[in-house]
Formats: sequence, C-alpha cells, structure tokens
Amino acid sequence: MELGEHYTPERIGVLTLAQQEQALEDSFAKTATPIVSLTMLGPKGLISRYGRVYSRDELNALGV
Repeated sequence: MELGEHYTPERIGVLTLAQQEQALEDSFAKTATPIVSLTMLGPKGLISRYGRVYSRDELNALGV
C-alpha cells in the first residue's frame, strides 16, 4: 500500500500465494515470503507483474 497526503491510499497491491509461487518458479522472486517495498508496485515490480495494483481512481470507484 502506498499512502498519500493525509494517509489516504494512493495504490494498493494484491499478490496471491499462487502468484508468488509463479514468480518463484520464474526466478523473478528471490524468497518464498516477499519483503515488500514500494518499488513492487511499479511497472517492473513483483506485484505489478504477477499480482494486481489498484490506483487511487480504482480505489475510489470501489469505495475504499
């Protein structure tokens, strides 16, 4: 989760266990338990490549 001004969510990333295991199989992830960093939400990051990143607009539409 990336927080913006006043601690409002800017982006939230979701990565399932199956997606993490696929990243490990593809040798993209280095450990079975990911050590999360903000770069994972970027276009070349683990969550962007294998999971789903929701933008602020998408979060607003979902009522988050």
